[in-house]
Amino acid sequence: VKVQAFQMKRCVDNDRLMDGLKHCSTMLNELRTSSLTPKNYYELYLATFDAMQYLIGALRAAHLSGKNHLADLYELVQYAGNIVPRLYLMITIGSAYMSLAGAPAERGRESSEQPGDDSAGSDEVIPVREVMLDMLEMTRGVQHPTRGLFLRYYLGQMTKDYLPLSSTDSEGPEGNLQDSTHFILTNFVEMNKLWVRLQHQGLSKDKERREAERRDLRTLVGSNLLRLASLNGVPRSTYEDVILPKLLNQVVSCRDTLAQEYLMEALVQAFSDEWHLATIGQLMEAISALGPKVSIKNIVIPLVDRIATYAARRREEMEKAQATGSTSPSLGSDAASIDEEASKDKDIDVEDESKDTQQDSAEHEDEGKDKADSASVRSVSSAKPDQGGIDKIEEG
Repeated sequence: VKVQAFQMKRCVDNDRLMDGLKHCSTMLNELRTSSLTPKNYYELYLATFDAMQYLIGALRAAHLSGKNHLADLYELVQYAGNIVPRLYLMITIGSAYMSLAGAPAERGRESSEQPGDDSAGSDEVIPVREVMLDMLEMTRGVQHPTRGLFLRYYLGQMTKDYLPLSSTDSEGPEGNLQDSTHFILTNFVEMNKLWVRLQHQGLSKDKERREAERRDLRTLVGSNLLRLASLNGVPRSTYEDVILPKLLNQVVSCRDTLAQEYLMEALVQAFSDEWHLATIGQLMEAISALGPKVSIKNIVIPLVDRIATYAARRREEMEKAQATGSTSPSLGSDAASIDEEASKDKDIDVEDESKDTQQDSAEHEDEGKDKADSASVRSVSSAKPDQGGIDKIEEG
């Protein structure tokens, strides 16, 4: 890898891009190996990834100068003999092509430096949507768990900064936020399937070792959740109706204890507390459907802690806003709900006071009745004849 990377850099520096791509393809052939453990394969991947970063700058410079169009290079590398280097080159060139969609000023500056070149100065529309979907479909050609997992991880790494974030629903070639969401969700589903299949590679006596290797590779799958959470402009309705149901469906359907436990923990940590509070019902329903060996407390306790911390923080913000005499729009609904609860409590207090008043009046009426009965008793006793008169009557 180091030898081929050195040859590639020397060819690129000498303005021989095609020779540099040949050395790059030879370097990428090393990623076809199946003899390395996932940990060693990861080290090989990192060495290759660092070398590929040098090539991306040369590809963008060649396109902006008009020497080599990236669309032509994207088609050219598809004639590579082996699928692994072919797909790595396609992703590298495709991501460089996507990056041009967000740099119109740079294209204009390069075109002004070369006025005789019409191709560089034309207002080119980058087909971001087409390139994204093509790379996503082509990566299905590698189904080996280790090679396919790292290939899709490379796809996510190279495209994360160039995904379209437009909120429009148009079907233009530039793409929109829905395309980016679909791209990351599909990549996540396929990576999780490959990760689960990794446990079935090799002999049954090496099951514990494979479980340890799978734990080392779990961050590759979890990176897709972080990219979903970092997408700007995603509304909460899209998260509730599209993103979360697909994520939970994949987690529950994979039926793997390690995958279910890690992905639920990563999901709780990746997305915001406000979204968790709004979708607590879906989360609890999915948690109840997990496998019997999954540690539920490792998922529920962090979720409850985050929601409790969020509620306490909102309460403090609302108290500060009320103390300063100004309520922000974000706290308006909370303040209204608290006022409503306070009015309900006030009504309950009034009802209790009226009940107490009625009880007091009833007690006063009972006391009046007792006094009247005692008075009537005294009047009856005063009207009775004395015992001496009765004796005299008896003697007569």
